[in-house]
Amino acid sequence: MLSLLYRDGRGVEKNEGKEWHQLEEAAIAGHVGARFTLAHNEKTRRGRTDRAVKHLIIAANLGCDYSMKALKQCHENGEVDDDKFTTALHAHQAAVDEMNSPQREEQANYERSIEEWFCAGNG
Repeated sequence: MLSLLYRDGRGVEKNEGKEWHQLEEAAIAGHVGARFTLAHNEKTRRGRTDRAVKHLIIAANLGCDYSMKALKQCHENGEVDDDKFTTALHAHQAAVDEMNSPQREEQANYERSIEEWFCAGNG
């Protein structure tokens, strides 16, 4: 959030250096959204696809679906070799599998039942 404030100049003076610093700090702390944003910014704002790919691989390895989709696009564009893509794909799947649990599935089922109940006109 701090990076967005510095990017947009909301409540603070616009400062690209501080924007990037806050994104990097959040990414180092494990925030996959910050990692994905760094990848996007590296590619679109700085033209550094190699650094973008590194960020995408790290975020994909943490289970970020958006990063995996972006990495797939980079692979299709020839920006990521087969070995790196396959390794990231396996790591992504392992991270997603690790996040699954009976409790999460039970919660998802409960949320679906509430949504169905409301959609049926009961709410």
